[in-house]
Amino acid sequence: MIVGVGAVALTGWERLDPIVAFLGAGNIVWSGVRIVRKSALGLMDTALPVEEQNILRRVLEPYIQDGVQYHALRTRQSGARQFVSVHVLVPVYGQSNAVIGYWKV
Repeated sequence: MIVGVGAVALTGWERLDPIVAFLGAGNIVWSGVRIVRKSALGLMDTALPVEEQNILRRVLEPYIQDGVQYHALRTRQSGARQFVSVHVLVPVYGQSNAVIGYWKV
């Protein structure tokens, strides 16, 4: 805020002081919002980043060729820990090597 008073003294433009004060207040509010948001996200579970979810999908995709299916891929991060939940359907083959059902894993 001293910057605003100094700028008014140098330029003589009195409207400069409230403009500088408004910018300073906006910076304080923005910093406060970031701190509160970061603190709240540290307490709440969040999904893994999209890049990491895509890595999981790439790991599971080769098994689709063998008839394995998956769905309900869910991820979450709690602090430093990461959790993954996925429903996997493993094919059950009959005597003629035809799929007769799926094991749910």
